[in-house]
Formats: sequence, C-alpha cells, structure tokens
Amino acid sequence: MWENHCFTSKNYQWCSIICLLFAYYFLKLLFTIFLLIFFRFTLQTRRGGLVKIYDSVLMPGSQYKSLLISERTTVDDLIQILLNCYKSKEVVEQFSLYEVCKSQEYQRKLHPDDSPLQVQQCWTPSQEFHFLIRRNLDYR
Repeated sequence: MWENHCFTSKNYQWCSIICLLFAYYFLKLLFTIFLLIFFRFTLQTRRGGLVKIYDSVLMPGSQYKSLLISERTTVDDLIQILLNCYKSKEVVEQFSLYEVCKSQEYQRKLHPDDSPLQVQQCWTPSQEFHFLIRRNLDYR
C-alpha cells in the first residue's frame, strides 16, 4: 500500500522544481510589496524650501550653510541638522536660532518649535533678513 505513495527520483525532482518555483514567486511577491511600501513613503515628500543660516558659531571660518528643509522642520530640527553636518557632539539645547533684520536693526530669538521656513516666507524682499545661530550663554 505504501509502495505506491513513495517518492521516486522523478517525483522528487518535480517536487523540488515546484518548491523552487513557489519560493521564487513568494520572494518576488515580497519584493514587490517592499517596493510599493518604500516608494509610497518616499514619493510623499513634503513641500519645502531653501534656508540660509549663518553658522560661524558652529564652524569658525564658515560663513553660512544653505539647507533644503520641509515646512514641518522646527528650529530644533534645523539646529540638529547643522550639528550633524559638522559632526558635532554638542546638544541642540546649547544653541538658538535668531531672525535678524539688518535694515530695521533687530534680532528675534525663535522658539524651538517655530518653523524657520514659515518665518522666512513672511519676509519682504526689500528688508534684509537672515537666520543666525548662536550659542546659549545660560546653558548648563
């Protein structure tokens, strides 16, 4: 009775081929799902823009750094990006970002949750605005 159900070498080869085909199509399906998920998240980029930050406090001799950021990037995010650019081990809380207006001679310290891009979008071309990063003297 069991003799009819035993695998012959020919049956074993077919079984191996079927298993390999199943594995191939299963991996192909997994790869397709991965690509769909990956591209779904990468293609959903946020609106953004370019900001210029005067950063000589982080890197002596540097005049400024231009960064492409999203509308959701906060001041703290921006400072962390700058620290990463210079491979600095300092912490974000040691620094603040200032909005500087040369024509009206004022400076305003931005809140850590402010969006630099939204602040910049309010600037008028006739006024001379820029961002400046400074070290917090009261940081402990």
